[in-house]
Amino acid sequence: MESPIVLKLKCFAILLLTSCAAFAQPQVVLLRKEKVLLRKEVGDLIRYKLRDSDKISEAPLVASLEFGFVTTVDSVRYSEVKKIHAGGRSTFLSRLGRAMVIGGTGYFLIDQFNEGIISGNGFSLEGGVWRPAVALVLTGGVLSVTGRKWYRTEYGPFRLLTAEPDSPFYRYSD
Repeated sequence: MESPIVLKLKCFAILLLTSCAAFAQPQVVLLRKEKVLLRKEVGDLIRYKLRDSDKISEAPLVASLEFGFVTTVDSVRYSEVKKIHAGGRSTFLSRLGRAMVIGGTGYFLIDQFNEGIISGNGFSLEGGVWRPAVALVLTGGVLSVTGRKWYRTEYGPFRLLTAEPDSPFYRYSD
């Protein structure tokens, strides 16, 4: 008969091994030329549009299978997905655009503050100040919304797949 301590250690080891296996759940991965652009894990919200539908579906991811994924609303094959939403991804151009909007607005407001309050000349709209400020704000506004939010998976280099824990595209949660 085993001692209670050995029995408790065996139970602890079994629980530890099963809990490690439970954390390694498959992930839905969007690839472009073997580079991961999007990774969705179980519990993440996934937005997609199917080929034969004009409706955008949004639901939490329940499971990812070999040829598709399961949400709380539907089960979807990867070949049926027309577009998938990347979420709040921030690109270099969108960050540059936001900086240009802030810079253009700040340039105009600082000039108005300097002319109107500091120098005492009154507020004026000089062409040498408001034209570049408006150009910065408009260009920055266009650039800030140009970031790609949706990826078309029906053609081109984009590919949806399931990344298992032994896959090179799998990433463990922090």
